[in-house]
Amino acid sequence: MPDINGRSNGNPNAGGSAFGNVATAERQAINTVIQGSASELIKVAMVLVQSRINSHPRWRQRVPKLLMQIHDELIYEVPVASEDDIVLVTEEFVAILRECMEQRVADFFHLSVPLIVNIQTSDDSWGTFKKLSITRINM
Repeated sequence: MPDINGRSNGNPNAGGSAFGNVATAERQAINTVIQGSASELIKVAMVLVQSRINSHPRWRQRVPKLLMQIHDELIYEVPVASEDDIVLVTEEFVAILRECMEQRVADFFHLSVPLIVNIQTSDDSWGTFKKLSITRINM
């Protein structure tokens, strides 16, 4: 079965006659479509976010760095010039993430269901991530 981007993965258990093999092949086929599609979504999101960062003048001096991608999570480090700058920079970067990951990815794949992004922030370590509750702003 193909994923959201049309890629399919051959399944050696497909077409078997033993019940266990058929059930295993069915689970693997469904799992492959789900995981493959999630992988395609996050890859496109990373490209769209980076493109948006590159095109925005504010981010030319201090570029947010993608530190890590784990399954469906992206971890960025966003430099700020001063304590006074934290809220504005955070709000602007969150707006970019939301635009790219919720709207532009959905548009790219012509999705009929909404993509909802949960964003967490931390100012000092990974152990202190907190869910971000910022109202959406337009850029």
